[in-house]
Amino acid sequence: MSTWSPAAFFDTHPVFTRSEFAAAHPAAANSEQGRSGRAVEKALAYHESTGRLVRVKRGLYAVVGRGRSPAGFRADAFLVASRFAPDAVLAYHTALQLHGLAQSALRRFTVCTRNDVREVAFQGVVYAGVRPPRASGDREGTEVHVTTVNRQGLDVRVTDLERTVVDVLDRLEVSGGWEEVMRSLEHVRVLDAPAAAAYALRLGRAATAAKLGLLLDAHRDELLVEDEVLADLADALPRAVHRVERRHAGPFRTVPRWRLAVPAPLFDPTWEELR
Repeated sequence: MSTWSPAAFFDTHPVFTRSEFAAAHPAAANSEQGRSGRAVEKALAYHESTGRLVRVKRGLYAVVGRGRSPAGFRADAFLVASRFAPDAVLAYHTALQLHGLAQSALRRFTVCTRNDVREVAFQGVVYAGVRPPRASGDREGTEVHVTTVNRQGLDVRVTDLERTVVDVLDRLEVSGGWEEVMRSLEHVRVLDAPAAAAYALRLGRAATAAKLGLLLDAHRDELLVEDEVLADLADALPRAVHRVERRHAGPFRTVPRWRLAVPAPLFDPTWEELR
């Protein structure tokens, strides 16, 4: 006799999708005449009605802890984001937060996904999907430089540190802006600089190579950045000076070595010393 029960499933799946629940449900073994689907829907509806489950969006649920009220319950936002789409990868500023590097705790969580997903607001957090960057040979960005971490017993896919650093520099608009990104990246103590540079060059965007070059150059001693890495990035610079944040009102100051114009209030004096 099977010992499976919804309660046991809920204890090990604080956030889950309908597909995950259906795959574990005993009725999944017998799908004749749609019995499996009806049993799954009936079970989910029942536990939602009792307050044991809270629906985040269609097909995605969070489990309310035993003895707790749904009114005061707050789901783990990282787990919600990790199940936001079948191929979800936590990325950009959300990856910074999960890696423990973010300067600020933003209430907007971003995942890379090839699926078309609608933005959802749940418990004060906005969840949004973005298309992965198109780098050659990376299967549209949902596999390359992706690692898995365990959170409350569940696997969470997230961009690794090297990709995260490059991605937030590449897309400031979904990463909190220039100041937030640079303040966050000051917390990086260990980085595989050659791997980060290789990924940045695969993206093929000169401005991104320049921004990474600026970061690595400014922290070359702490991060043990070799001259060859900086030289590779320097070979990919934009032809003209690039404003790092075009929507900023200015004024801007220029870092000639990396052909970047930075908002003057956010200019780091050490950048003037870069060779």
